[in-house]
Amino acid sequence: MGRMIDLLKSVAGEIPLSGAFGRWAQALSIETDQGQSALSSQDTFSCPGTVSVNDLVYVSGANTVDRANGAAGSPNNPAIGFVVSKPTATTCVVQFSGLLPNVFVGLVPGTIYYMGLTPGVIVPAGTVFPGGSTIQQVGIAKNTTTLIAVFGVV
Repeated sequence: MGRMIDLLKSVAGEIPLSGAFGRWAQALSIETDQGQSALSSQDTFSCPGTVSVNDLVYVSGANTVDRANGAAGSPNNPAIGFVVSKPTATTCVVQFSGLLPNVFVGLVPGTIYYMGLTPGVIVPAGTVFPGGSTIQQVGIAKNTTTLIAVFGVV
């Protein structure tokens, strides 16, 4: 877990990557025959009209997402990504990892963020969750408006 935190902080510009780890990360590249990334960081899903851009979402059905939350007893998790656009009222593009620049307001740089209890919302580290809540890390703030989406294990 400590290495993951160090990696996230290094991406946020707080600490340098070690030489060996940096070389390992640069060497890691998976390509398909077409030259496309084998692990896409975005995909398009169906979604209810209530889902908005920037909402945190989970898979609610086949090729469908809805707003995620960690409230006790809620089946609306685990979170898989953030809505980055809505081509139509009932389709959305979800980003699974990486930088989400200039989409949030008031993030605290270097702070880890978690799936909140309110559907689609994230909360900072230090938030108190009631018993039975699902606590899932979803990213770390690079600056006050940019989140680095990195999903923790539920």
